[in-house]
Amino acid sequence: MRFKLILLLLAVFLSVESGQPQSNEQVSLQIRSTTVWLGMPKDEVMKRFSDAGAEIIDQNNAVIAKFSNDVRTLLFKNGRLSFADVELYTESGSEGEAVLGALSALTENADKRTCIIAHNPLSYPTESINRIFVTCGQRSVLISQGTIQDKPFFEVSERIGEAPGQVSREKLGRTPRRTE
Repeated sequence: MRFKLILLLLAVFLSVESGQPQSNEQVSLQIRSTTVWLGMPKDEVMKRFSDAGAEIIDQNNAVIAKFSNDVRTLLFKNGRLSFADVELYTESGSEGEAVLGALSALTENADKRTCIIAHNPLSYPTESINRIFVTCGQRSVLISQGTIQDKPFFEVSERIGEAPGQVSREKLGRTPRRTE
């Protein structure tokens, strides 16, 4: 039933016209009290998270920002931010509200060009994950549900940039579904 709700919400999202011109604004994301953007220098990202009270672990092309109850991994290419995400679903929240919130944020912040929806399930001996990526330019939403070591989970995250394992137009190898 929940998966059907997610698909229905995605269908509604796709019916929204997105023919507005592309924006030249920075692609940014609010993570806790810190705003980051694609292309942001690594030193500045580390300083901002440190100032916000995070323990910082520098791992060459990644920075891990540890807060008391939250761990964020940010990825870098040539010393510049290339990927960041923020989880929108919490155990106390509603899954439907999380999906609506993520898709609303995507429609408000995306540059309104063609969006790609990709279903990309994963199956390994100890995990089974049903994933849907909704990608609009440099912004995306990941909706995933499954089990890892027999523990069920549901997650919705807003993302900027492209992470390893993310489905892109090139990885799909076919023409994406147009939303305009």
